[in-house]
Amino acid sequence: GGIFCYYGGRVDKSIISSNFASLAGGVFCYEGGLIENCLITENSANNVGGIYIQYIGIVNNCTISDNTGNNYGGGISCWGATSTLTVQNSTVSGNTSPNGGGIYINDSALTLQDTTISGNSATTSGGGILIEGSGVGNIDNVTISGNTAGVGGGIRNNGSLIISNTAISGNSSTSSGGGVYNSGLGMILTNVTISGNTANAGGGISNVTPS
Repeated sequence: GGIFCYYGGRVDKSIISSNFASLAGGVFCYEGGLIENCLITENSANNVGGIYIQYIGIVNNCTISDNTGNNYGGGISCWGATSTLTVQNSTVSGNTSPNGGGIYINDSALTLQDTTISGNSATTSGGGILIEGSGVGNIDNVTISGNTAGVGGGIRNNGSLIISNTAISGNSSTSSGGGVYNSGLGMILTNVTISGNTANAGGGISNVTPS
């Protein structure tokens, strides 16, 4: 796609736009990467539209918008049991993917702070955010709004999730969990506002015991 960072790299004050790749359309960071003060927009890929992180990645003060991933992760995706993704002071908006329209996490650790996740869509699961496998999410001071999905318009959690000081509003699901669909091992909410979300079942939150 646009940029491949191998064993660490920094992308700063850049526009990465209208690229295509099989794996990651915008930026692929392997074994560490720092992306800051960037606009990553209108990229596409067979897998991840905007940013793909393996192992360690930090995204700071970026806009990730209008990217398309045809598999897992329209905006940002992070995979692997030893992988960590930190997103702070950023906007993730208008991205699309079948799974995890805004952010997709699989067996990884997500730290999300001071960020807006809005207007993303997933045809299947997790319009704003999808956490799968043994993934762990820590979300603080985030706005999650106007995202859509089949299941889990704002968030679908299949892992473990802590949410604090966050607004989840105006998200929608065509099935369950307009705001949040939780079928994971645990979810803790502190000082969270959930309003104006819609779904056929569980407009605000749909909480399902893991099978």
